[in-house]
Amino acid sequence: MASITYLCRRGARYYYRRRLYQRSVVNHPISISLGTADPIEARRLVPRLSARWEMMAMQMFNRTSRGFLQAQELTRIFRAGLDEELGLAMASHFDAPDALEGNRRTLRVLEAAYRIAARLPADADSVPETIVNELTDGFSEEDRAAVVMMLRSLAPHKSAQRDAESALTAMSAPTTPRAIDDARVQLLRAPATTRPSMLLFHILTNRLFAAEHRSPGAQEFLERYAAEAFAPGPEAVIVGTYMGEVDWPLEEHSSALDRYFKERVRKSGLHAPRILEAAAILALAERFRSGGDPDGARRLIGQAVEADPAIAALREFEREWSPETTVNWRALLLPARSDPDPEESTGDA
Repeated sequence: MASITYLCRRGARYYYRRRLYQRSVVNHPISISLGTADPIEARRLVPRLSARWEMMAMQMFNRTSRGFLQAQELTRIFRAGLDEELGLAMASHFDAPDALEGNRRTLRVLEAAYRIAARLPADADSVPETIVNELTDGFSEEDRAAVVMMLRSLAPHKSAQRDAESALTAMSAPTTPRAIDDARVQLLRAPATTRPSMLLFHILTNRLFAAEHRSPGAQEFLERYAAEAFAPGPEAVIVGTYMGEVDWPLEEHSSALDRYFKERVRKSGLHAPRILEAAAILALAERFRSGGDPDGARRLIGQAVEADPAIAALREFEREWSPETTVNWRALLLPARSDPDPEESTGDA
């Protein structure tokens, strides 16, 4: 058994043991139980764990060398990755034949998608159909459609250089080639759940700046990603309210606001300023009022007061409100920014 790399035995059980080494960061072994006393099963598991280890090592090298990760964090990442791979290996061992066939189809689709993406130029705006046809030859229509769907989120044109540079410029960050490459990686790796936040941040900052200070291509970026950024969601209901971009059906609007407050209690959730939370609630209240539901509007106005009780004008509005009164959140919360009367604005300052 000594000839099997990274495999050791303690009592009746086999373990995968390997030294985690990143110069000047960490240098100690990680050991996880393979959950088996069968040497044949242990040999089957070791290559998978080693492949996962190598993949994590390549992904983590730049982060550790720049000081982004500490030893404890790195250890936890590697241990979690090995545990996940071990679980996948054990699950595949017990899969039924039908499930294995499904897995083979999935792997075939994934392989085709990555091969197509690898042949695209870094700043390709679209995926040529000729490449898709060439690398999906013999695929069923269903599998070919799955490849195309994956390419929509995987291919390099989803994180083109100009998009990365534009995002860095919006944050006043350096736009060196190395920084742009890193930004492109982050845009590509961003989970679907975080993409709206990234897009909304970029769009909002460019809306707030004067035209001469906006990122190059800001308008094109907005036109390209506005539909994705302002889709109903917890981030969009806050930013969209402020920017006047919430035109969803009433049920979706209400659901998005509920999701915001449910996720707000989490440490990783969005925590908008209280005044913006009140604004989002009041915007929904007006939709209830104009839709013929004054009781729902009154309930929401009360919630807005609870969201930001320090605003005296809002408390007074709740006391005096009647169903005939429009709920104008800008006039209530941002009176200095409300549209001025044209006649008043012509006077001397």
